[in-house]
Amino acid sequence: MEDIQAIENKLTLGTYVDGEETKEYATVKDYVEAAIAALSIGDYAKAADLTALADRVAELEAKLAVYSHLAQAADDVRLGRVQDADDAYDDIIAELESLDL
Repeated sequence: MEDIQAIENKLTLGTYVDGEETKEYATVKDYVEAAIAALSIGDYAKAADLTALADRVAELEAKLAVYSHLAQAADDVRLGRVQDADDAYDDIIAELESLDL
């Protein structure tokens, strides 16, 4: 811990203006936090958050594709455009197997 404190004491961290007075940052952490605040980048999403979001979106898109297919099938039945049940089941199973869930 003393080594870290010695390093912090040797670093020129930069200065900031407090009213009429110019002061030095007390620690590296204070300097970095001030820089992040000045750049307004503290609220950017983390890579892991974006990856999780992308995974959820991909899953929802896959489900939407299945629902879209089933909605089309329901419209076909309602309008009299039907096909053999075995062919319809084969189409649905093939589509489900192609999904990456």
